[in-house]
Amino acid sequence: MSLLSFIRKKYHPLFHLRKLVAFRQLQRAIDPDVWIHSPSGGMCVKLLRDLSLILPHDGKEAATRHRFDQLLREQKPEVFLDIGANVGIYSWHAKSLGVPVILMFEPDGVNARLLARTVQANRFEGVFLIPCAVSASVGVAEFVVDHASGATGSLVDHSDNGASLHSAYGMKAAVACPTICLDAYTDYCRGKTVVLKIDVEGAEGLVFQGGRRFFREVRPWMIVECFEPRQLDWLAELGYEIETLDENGNFLLTPPSNPD
Repeated sequence: MSLLSFIRKKYHPLFHLRKLVAFRQLQRAIDPDVWIHSPSGGMCVKLLRDLSLILPHDGKEAATRHRFDQLLREQKPEVFLDIGANVGIYSWHAKSLGVPVILMFEPDGVNARLLARTVQANRFEGVFLIPCAVSASVGVAEFVVDHASGATGSLVDHSDNGASLHSAYGMKAAVACPTICLDAYTDYCRGKTVVLKIDVEGAEGLVFQGGRRFFREVRPWMIVECFEPRQLDWLAELGYEIETLDENGNFLLTPPSNPD
């Protein structure tokens, strides 16, 4: 399957609408916040932008979410790190299963505002929003904004690739955003059972660069979206078992049971 065919399968039918300049302009002009149900209560989203979450559907990445649910129930993590939280679907599921501490990393300004509204409305405790991109170092970087879907913003610019969503959605705007690295959370997470989700649209290499110490010392369980599996090789060298979930480039990474 070609990359473009893969994208169309993943994002159909909204993919075709979002390609239209007129539809994207309508979204920018008129797209109110609305509330929908989530496993842990109400969730704030955008009406037009997030139609795929509002309309009846079979469930995006249903198999991956099923494995995520199994992982949470079996491991009973003390901490969940949601890297690329978007509107919080994975975090709200973790909250519904009683994970006591949830850290949501989300650099997109609209998504961060929606997450903040959801946290405030539900009076969640133990849920922390970090409006930063997770990267190789602490600082400031250019973040390519996805106004069309809110889901493909990235520290990596793919707009020159004609088969990419950045190209299809006319994503040319970049904003400065703060960056942080996972190594900063090593001391807090060490010794705890940690589950981590990474969905950063091609910037996972930067996440790994800034988290070498974190991954060596914390050894979290992970759900990772990665379209270049070679980037996971160094985790295999750490003893991780890597399972392909055969869905949207997702992998389940199981840490070694007896780390050195």
